[in-house]
Parts: sequence; structure tokens; C-alpha cells
Amino acid sequence: MGQTTQTAGSAGLQTGTAAAGREPHGASGVVERLKAKHQAIWDPAQRFNSHTNGGLALRTHRAIRWFERAVREHDFGDTDVAFILYWIAFNSVYGKDLNENGTESDSFGEFLGALIELDERNDIHHAIHDRFKETVEQILEDRYLYDGFWQHANGRFGYADWRARLEQRNAHARGFLQEGKTESFLSTVFGRLYTLRNQLVHGGATQNSALNRDSVRDGASVMGFLVPIFLQIMLSHPEATWGPPWYPPRLSEQ
Repeated sequence: MGQTTQTAGSAGLQTGTAAAGREPHGASGVVERLKAKHQAIWDPAQRFNSHTNGGLALRTHRAIRWFERAVREHDFGDTDVAFILYWIAFNSVYGKDLNENGTESDSFGEFLGALIELDERNDIHHAIHDRFKETVEQILEDRYLYDGFWQHANGRFGYADWRARLEQRNAHARGFLQEGKTESFLSTVFGRLYTLRNQLVHGGATQNSALNRDSVRDGASVMGFLVPIFLQIMLSHPEATWGPPWYPPRLSEQ
């Protein structure tokens, strides 16, 4: 897939895949706008309180800081690090205690569903249906992002039909998109990106490997575009509650 530049809807973000030596993809503007909006809602004392607005202030503060760092790496051309940092920013807003029933995918799936309900402008739907339709299709078709492929590759019994399972799940995902079920479709896409996250974070891939360049590039592009839209929606609805972060600060964070 060729290198592209996208413009984020409500966040006004230009993002894409920046190769080393190229000009930055222009995300500094949206970072500053997110910071300004955050500061306009909460003063510094509230900003670091894990209970302010049901945890929203601290969650979005942390996410903006991680997103800002991710943008630098993306501009520099290190998509491996950029993707990991984008995911940390994303995790900052959806993460919760998983000691109770539920999985990580359940956690971000519930978050995405709640977020889409607040997205009056349908920015998320437009992003994945229009701007990234080709990219998300490639993510779905990428067998290396399908957990069933790795179950079979590692000798796990019962996954010999992984190809048929992948085709079936992708057919369901496309049906979700056509029916306007953005939450279900997006959860499927992020499930695949979660596999990529696990590969990178747990040392299951070589840094800057040629084998996963398309996967990482597409993943970083999608995450770099959607995360600021998520933050914009959350900051536009300070009345919404997301629960206190599982790791509240004991001292003021800087």
C-alpha cells in the first residue's frame, strides 16, 4: 500500500505514514488544540484528580501526552514505536480493572460502543467507511493479524480451518459495515490491531521487520487518525463518565 496522508474530521488532524526524511504529517496542531480544550475544561488541580468527571480528566490528559509522543515517532518514520504509543494513548482512555469477568477486547469493545453513541457527527463511521475503507479491508485480510492463524501455526488443536474461519469473520465484519453497525465493525478491526499490539509489545516481531511493514504501517495510520477523534468526542462530552483509571496517581503528574 502506498503512503497516504489523511485529514481527521472533527480533530482537524493530518496523519498518515511519514517516511524518514519527510516533513512531519502535521499533527502538532491537533495536539495543541486537544491540550487547549482540556485546559479550558479543567484547571491543573482537577486535571490530575482521578475522580474528576468520573476519571475523564486524567484519562484524557494521559492519552493526549502519549499521543503527542506517538506523533513524534510517526513523523520520524518509526511506525513500530508510533503504533505502540498510539495504543498506549488508546489504552489510557479505555483501560479498567480486568480482575473481574471480562477480557481486554471486551473492555475496548465496550468503550468503542459508548464512544460511538456520543459521536453525533458520525466522525468515526466516516473515518472507517470513507477515508480508511481500503486500509481496514487490508487489515481484515491480513492473516498475520488473525489470532486463529497463529493458533494453528503454533500447533494448537482445532484451528486447521483457520482460513475458512477468517473468511467467515471477515464476511460478518463487512456485513456490519454495510448495515451501519459501526460498533461491531470497529471492534473487529481493533481486535486485529490488538493482535499486532501483542506481537510488538511481547517481542513477537522484529523491529522494522520487512515481514510486517504493511501491518504496522496500516495500523499506525488508522490509530493515528482515530485516537484524536476519540479524544475530541470525549472532551466534547465532559458529562460522560468512564470510571476512575486503575492506576490513579498518588502525586501530581507532570
